[in-house]
Amino acid sequence: MQQYTGDVLVVEDNQTNLLLLEAMLSQRGLSVTVAENGEQAVQAVMSAKFDLVLMDLQMPVMGGYQATARIRQWDQAQHLARSHIVAMSADSAPEDRQRCVAADMDDFMAKPISAGELNRVLTDWLGTAPSSVSPAPVEDTPCAMVFDQGSMLKRLGGDRGLATQMVQSVIDSLPSYMERLELALADGDPIAARQVLHAMTGVVAQIGGAALALRIKGMSSALQSATMIDHSVLLPFRHDYSELMERLAEWRG
Repeated sequence: MQQYTGDVLVVEDNQTNLLLLEAMLSQRGLSVTVAENGEQAVQAVMSAKFDLVLMDLQMPVMGGYQATARIRQWDQAQHLARSHIVAMSADSAPEDRQRCVAADMDDFMAKPISAGELNRVLTDWLGTAPSSVSPAPVEDTPCAMVFDQGSMLKRLGGDRGLATQMVQSVIDSLPSYMERLELALADGDPIAARQVLHAMTGVVAQIGGAALALRIKGMSSALQSATMIDHSVLLPFRHDYSELMERLAEWRG
């Protein structure tokens, strides 16, 4: 595995994504500091200098765009070297990337974050890694569309221990997302529903839940233009959700 040196600030409010990033960065020899929202990130940057900041965009208290603006103001006021800020988002369309550029961010990583894409960002902003060891190949499974464990393990560099932690984190957290989604739909609030779906996207895709990830994308698009909520969309959604949870529980053992 490629190794690097440096201090990285990870700004992420989702605990599953946070667990993944902390593990992947630590495995690569990096020192990791965590902030769970933009306000905490600004405070961290005001207290210490980081070689790289990995910034989620949609967070409570203060989002990534506002936090980036505050950090840029701080660096300039204190005559400090420019902080390297890399945006992270499940929304990776060209216009989403352009918005990050316009917000004065330095780079972009699409969620789910792969080992290869993380290595690219680390190499670009921290310098070339001295060595690497390729992980053992991982075979796909017959139920790939429900739970593509081969894709998950490949993304995690073949680390089954980390994969087990990730799966357990998703098993623990996904039911609460489902409850919040059903509540938002019952209240007739498409904006709140889309916010929950956005939060679910990265988590589900990260562990290889392809079928549910596609269902999330379709529901989010439908809600974007809907004036009334069609509750029948929940039936296939619940089916894919239940199947994924069953496969995850089976894999965990």
